[in-house]
Amino acid sequence: LTNHPQMNAFTFGTQEDSFIVVHSQLVDHFTEDELRFVIGHEMGHIQNKHVVYLTTMMLLSQLPAILKPLQPVVTAALRTWSRRAELTCDRAGVLCCRDLEVAERTFVKMASGSTKHYDDIDVDAYLEQLEESRKGVGRFTEVFDSHPLLPKRVAALRVFAESAYYRKALGLGDDGLDMKTVDERTTEIVKIATAAR
Repeated sequence: LTNHPQMNAFTFGTQEDSFIVVHSQLVDHFTEDELRFVIGHEMGHIQNKHVVYLTTMMLLSQLPAILKPLQPVVTAALRTWSRRAELTCDRAGVLCCRDLEVAERTFVKMASGSTKHYDDIDVDAYLEQLEESRKGVGRFTEVFDSHPLLPKRVAALRVFAESAYYRKALGLGDDGLDMKTVDERTTEIVKIATAAR
């Protein structure tokens, strides 16, 4: 736990010695269930052996000037990988908190950051921004991000919640989408549009 005004948590270290850092602002704003989603997400990074790559991305931002020419190429590749890794860990988080609505609320709280408006946020209205994010110049900015846009993450998590894997883990039965279908739908949701629609 570290004293920090930004709502965030992250994992760094090595596979043998990993750490989860949670900012104090997150603890102050999130319920226990929401924190369970966030920490479950970070544990997903450890479980899936993402830690070395995440740490490498952090260190790349601090390269000495002589090595800076290498940074854009390596960083772009790692960010593409990172956007995919975040979706895997979102799934881990929702399996830990066992509640899709909690996970969705967590995303929207992180996006808004305003405690005054938490109760007024309409998650479905927020998701309408998904299509807006695919239009105009904004569609290119995601290429430089380490995380998919939040509306895409929520939509992808909703697809995962329809899976037989998720439903069985929560004791809701064995029916649902197979993981191949889930992954195909998720790929369509999170792909970065490069042409005007």
